[in-house]
Amino acid sequence: MARATDPLELSSRALYFLLCYSADLYDPRDELLSGDVCSSSPFELFFRALSDAAAGIMRRGADRVYKDRILVGPMVSGRLTFGATLAVDRGMWRKAVSVQGWLASDCPQNAVIKTALWLAEACPELETLTRERARILALAFPGERCRTLAEARAALRQAHMHRNNSGYRRALFWAKLVLHATSPEGGELRLEKPLDERLLNRAFESFVRKSLESKLAGEAQVVKRRFHWSAGGRDPRGLVPIMETDATVLGRERCIVVDAKYYAEPLVTGPYGKTKLRSTHLYQVASYLRTLRRRDKLKRSWSACLVYAQNGDAFDYSFDLGDFRLHALGIDLEEDPPQILERVRSIWHS
Repeated sequence: MARATDPLELSSRALYFLLCYSADLYDPRDELLSGDVCSSSPFELFFRALSDAAAGIMRRGADRVYKDRILVGPMVSGRLTFGATLAVDRGMWRKAVSVQGWLASDCPQNAVIKTALWLAEACPELETLTRERARILALAFPGERCRTLAEARAALRQAHMHRNNSGYRRALFWAKLVLHATSPEGGELRLEKPLDERLLNRAFESFVRKSLESKLAGEAQVVKRRFHWSAGGRDPRGLVPIMETDATVLGRERCIVVDAKYYAEPLVTGPYGKTKLRSTHLYQVASYLRTLRRRDKLKRSWSACLVYAQNGDAFDYSFDLGDFRLHALGIDLEEDPPQILERVRSIWHS
């Protein structure tokens, strides 16, 4: 398996924490966040989390769905299918075709989880104990696994979540990540490069927004604002892109536009050796701020914050740019989770 493509080259624990929090799966008591169980391979933690979630489902009882079984014989069992009976029996009254409903474990969510567990065999970087546990759970997990990648991804789209099977959410999240990493190669399925920059950037955006929502509940509203350049609505020719903030914090007297970046080098060195912010990032957040501020009927005070994911290089800068104030914050994702969360939540109180 090729190594995951991560521009920051975060540790497995940091990646696990980021993905858990962005998917609302974070638990401070999670043993997998401990440095004692961290591995050089992110897949080690992912498969352990998947195995733990699958084992929990089996303890509580896996989902089952009603299936129809067609029976042909002298006795009616279930619902009689009159047309099919006439076609088979030809009026002799010796055979009946009936349909009997029964509960089966062959539902899409079970197939997805069972397939993802089975894919541990395609990941040689896993420790022997992790692979063996996944293999045993794959054999014991109810239902049938998917035979092809297309079938597994179709089952993932069909997986039905409701209030009574909320325990599936964690297992399906890790199973989806495993399937995302899987590709057919020479007639076999291989795991490679699941953690591309686009996926991690979305996870970091979600992490920043959700950590602010948790901290500011009741104090300010945190939204993902989507709007057009023109206040009148859409461009009829569709040439002008829609603007969308990663997070907008709306308070009674002030507001903050937050733009999150999962970027290897947030600061650049100029021709004279001076370190500067990337101009494209500054132009982007300034456009968001000025447009939203102009449309704010409450005439509140507006500022902006650029938040960067970092690996060991935290920073905190503030700038007065004349018509608004800018906060540039680098979050070290290798710190302990409580420290990381406090740094993100300081955006509002800086």
